Amino acid sequence: MGCYSRNFTLSILRDKPYFNRLSKFLIEQVVGLSCNSLAYFTRALDALEEGKPTTRFPGDFGQAGLLAGYGHVHFKREDWAACNLALENRLPVTLSIDDALEQIVQSLLQKGKGYEGVKATAERFADRASSRATGDWVIYRNGDSGFEYLAIHEHTERGSAEEQSLRRLLDALQM
Repeated sequence: MGCYSRNFTLSILRDKPYFNRLSKFLIEQVVGLSCNSLAYFTRALDALEEGKPTTRFPGDFGQAGLLAGYGHVHFKREDWAACNLALENRLPVTLSIDDALEQIVQSLLQKGKGYEGVKATAERFADRASSRATGDWVIYRNGDSGFEYLAIHEHTERGSAEEQSLRRLLDALQM
């Protein structure tokens, strides 16, 4: 979809002091973001660059994990609510909020859990949204001129095949 046009997005990015520290891969990802998501992305990086990250712990991944040596900062795409609703209910994170809600309600009805099931689901989501809602990662590494921003990626399960694949991708990226 993107925000207006490729040239518009690139002009926004070129005005940032960290533009030369964005990987080509990341730039291609950012070009596809909606205008709202682009704004969330740039605010997250601007804050990290200013030493005021938008999340409490934006730093390095654990030194023993597959992503050791890389860091991340969170940003919330405009579809973060749909993603978190899907995660809370073990559904694919690619579902729209309407589709996620439809699948959740249908599942509850099939299990005979009417109003109480919907109420419990809403309470679990409210808890997640207030305490552990997740956005996507902007993954970076330390470079000679500051953070080198490599890729946007959704959270991965520690040790999963997806995390292994992400590590291979990150290791292969050039600035």
